[in-house]
Amino acid sequence: MPPVCFEVIRAIAADGYQANWSTVSGDPSILTTQPGFLGVWQGFEVEDPKYMWVLVGWETYEHHRAVVDNKELYAKMMDEFRKTTKEILSMWHFNVTGEMDKALDAPISEIVTWTANKSADIAEFKKGLGKLVEERDKGFPPGLRLGGGYGYLIEDERTVVGVNGWKDLASVIAAVASAPGFVAAAMALRPLGDSELKFVKLYKLQK
Repeated sequence: MPPVCFEVIRAIAADGYQANWSTVSGDPSILTTQPGFLGVWQGFEVEDPKYMWVLVGWETYEHHRAVVDNKELYAKMMDEFRKTTKEILSMWHFNVTGEMDKALDAPISEIVTWTANKSADIAEFKKGLGKLVEERDKGFPPGLRLGGGYGYLIEDERTVVGVNGWKDLASVIAAVASAPGFVAAAMALRPLGDSELKFVKLYKLQK
């Protein structure tokens, strides 16, 4: 399976947008007609729904850049997006292999970042990440994870982004508590870098 590129945006949602997102979500056809477009998902954090996430899939980073470099098209796209937000907090891009559609269409999606400390050995950091994934796959119940993948930021190769789809949040919490190998692998990574994890309910825009 070849890698694909995802743009990931976190923003503060406009007032009332969460309750009315399906009717005021802008016009995604600006994206859907572009070469290399794979899909766009948006949704809100489970812990604090004022925060909105948007993930846009492209066949390659170059397809995304072609949109950005078209100044008129990009300005129109951002005008549509600003209808839904108060403030854009972050925007990044990463290449990823894996079943991303399944992860983003899941009942709950997890978005996690790990950023290696400046003093950390990158080879050791990557080895630790591999161990974390290995222990997750070994220790979590079969069928709980519904696709996903991870990759390093195009903007900063010391940061890795992981996206996972899950059946439900309670089962994920229970799985972590029952997987000592996974917990140990996560603790071993902490001296090497910082992590941030959010659970999001995403919806695929179909317009």
